[in-house]
Amino acid sequence: MKKAISLASIVCLWAAMITTTGCTGTTVAQNIVSWNPTIQSTAATVAAAVSILQPQDALLVAIALAGFKGAGDLCVAEANAYLANPGASTLQLLQAAVVAFEQQINASLLAAARIIDPKSQQIVVAALGAVGAAINAVLALIAGIKGNTLSAMGVKVPIKISQVRHLYNPAAVNMEIAVHYGLSQQYAGIAVQNNTQMLMALGF
Repeated sequence: MKKAISLASIVCLWAAMITTTGCTGTTVAQNIVSWNPTIQSTAATVAAAVSILQPQDALLVAIALAGFKGAGDLCVAEANAYLANPGASTLQLLQAAVVAFEQQINASLLAAARIIDPKSQQIVVAALGAVGAAINAVLALIAGIKGNTLSAMGVKVPIKISQVRHLYNPAAVNMEIAVHYGLSQQYAGIAVQNNTQMLMALGF
């Protein structure tokens, strides 16, 4: 089953680069569920890192990071809801949850960048970057679903990819995508670059 999901996801990931009608809601929902272990491990890593921060650092990031796990869990819940009852309304709820999670990750990245201790900052930013790569890939897939509202209406979000892009480690992001989708790092890098540009053009 995992290989079937990955194959469909790879097709959509590449189709999203060249068309707006390459994916199905079911494929995207399955894709989100497949990323759940990464979301959960990141939440645990971030919580552990924050727990040992100096008070001044903890105060800076606690609020922004507090909503990370909840937003991720909501994404997975909406994905499962869509799989159980595919339709326009559940697709819109799924899309809204993914966009909200993307914004939560961006806010968390900006907060983590303010951590004074360099070792803690590196751990938190790297962990968040892994999930950020995943969610950006999922957003690219959503943009390829017939009936999505991202490309039709444009996107208005407060925190743009351009504001956090410098915090990502390109090699780590490419590796994350390559491993998850079974791609070479070269092809993963191409997919990441093109899909990032597409998302930015949509308003992210």
